[in-house]
Amino acid sequence: MGDGPGSDTWIAGKYRLGDCIGAGGMGAVYRAEQPALARTVAIKFLHRELAGDPEVAERFRIEAIATARLRHPNTVAVLDYGEHDDGTPFLVMEFVDGWTLGQLIRVEGPPSLRRTAHLVGQILAALGSAHRAGIVHADVKSDNVLVEARPDEGERVKLVDFGLARVGRPAEPGAPPAGLISGTPDYMAPEVIAGAPPTPAADLYAVGVILYELLTGATPFGGGTPADVLVRHLEDPVVPPSLRCPDRPIPAELEDVVVRALAKSPHERFPDAAALAAAIAVSVAEVGAWETPATPVPDVATRNDRTAPWRSPASGVASARGVRARAPAEPEDRRLRRAIGEAIVRGLPYEVAAGYLALADCLADGGHPEAAVRELEEGVDVLSGGHTAEAPDGGPVRRLLRALVPLYEALGEPARAIRAAAAAGERALAHPAVHAGTCGVRRT
Repeated sequence: MGDGPGSDTWIAGKYRLGDCIGAGGMGAVYRAEQPALARTVAIKFLHRELAGDPEVAERFRIEAIATARLRHPNTVAVLDYGEHDDGTPFLVMEFVDGWTLGQLIRVEGPPSLRRTAHLVGQILAALGSAHRAGIVHADVKSDNVLVEARPDEGERVKLVDFGLARVGRPAEPGAPPAGLISGTPDYMAPEVIAGAPPTPAADLYAVGVILYELLTGATPFGGGTPADVLVRHLEDPVVPPSLRCPDRPIPAELEDVVVRALAKSPHERFPDAAALAAAIAVSVAEVGAWETPATPVPDVATRNDRTAPWRSPASGVASARGVRARAPAEPEDRRLRRAIGEAIVRGLPYEVAAGYLALADCLADGGHPEAAVRELEEGVDVLSGGHTAEAPDGGPVRRLLRALVPLYEALGEPARAIRAAAAAGERALAHPAVHAGTCGVRRT
């Protein structure tokens, strides 16, 4: 494979390698057997072409150290560490027979409230243990959470992939940023995007993103390019989950927890993992089981499909940020229009824009791009007062203008597409923290 030893190879004379069960940017994970102990394990190999990079090799070593230091039932256990005969570093871990939390959300849709609290509580228990040991995970996300179904014992969460972990005391406040930021854009805390080192507060922010994802089926600031996502973390307010998914009974108390967990300032979030877990438990204690929607949330690849001529990163924002794309049925049309009207009355421009994007997605999904254009143009007029260049808050207007560009192109109106792109570009300047020289990301 070029990324690690072939299957049916013996590793360190005691592990018989099986099939590859996963791969990522740093390495590949194989299922393996350890005959001497009659058990199945998972072996992660650093990609062979990266083994010679000192920085990457150090990150791999830190993952082994960080995970080995943790003795917690919700953290995957490290069993061994070494190098294969060809010099490729490997890490032996317990084998977890299950799906990632991200896969569960994409396949099954948002789980019940009680199941949500149970799953997130275990993630927080693992992080609490890590933080007390002086370890910051720095890449908490739903795809780094394994969910194992155990007969008669319920589901057990396993937090994995400490490849970006900070071991020991975090950097002192005010210390200069290390240069490039690391992590997954959808889950990154604003202060980390701005160049600060990751802290336990950043891990808890990521858990807030996961909680939002479990409630709505999507992350709060997803959609568009990675740079777009980073800017939204820095600038955009959190759209309450109930506004994203008004057909789901999300209690106000739990929404308050989500909003606090996703506060822009780390000082405004929960003080530690235990406090966040307790707040979630209290908010759902009196709530009955929340039925999982009958229709699963589409797979991420489907929700962000770019093959349709009217689909773009901007027009896909509504789906990627929690509103499932549907054919334009009348009840859905009325519901979205009502949500837009309520947002206008309440003076919430970001919610107004989200509503128009959702309505346009709905119409475009049903094969009505002309109607989608009319709705987006109406949204631009509502938010800008008919004066796009003079709009007091260009963020929501920019979202709608960007969504109009591919629609105009699909309808054979390039001049209007150029004008919309130019107008959106006037408001497309990156946040001061998002520059190549600051954090390694350039806004496009």
